[in-house]
Amino acid sequence: MGTRTIVETLSDLSGQKADRLVTFGVGSARYEIDLTDSEAHAFLELLQPYIEVARKAPKA
Repeated sequence: MGTRTIVETLSDLSGQKADRLVTFGVGSARYEIDLTDSEAHAFLELLQPYIEVARKAPKA
C-alpha cells in the first residue's frame, strides 16, 4: 500500500490556504510571511506610500 503526503502552506495571518511567500526587511532584519493573495495585496498597499519615496538598498 502506498502513502501520499500532501503539504499545504497556510497563511501566517489567517490560517487560510496561502498563495504566496512575501519577504520584506525592517532595519537589518529580514522577514518572510506566507499570505493569501488578498492579504499580500493589502500588505503591499499599506507599504506603497513608503515604497514610492524610498530608494532600493544595494545588495549585500
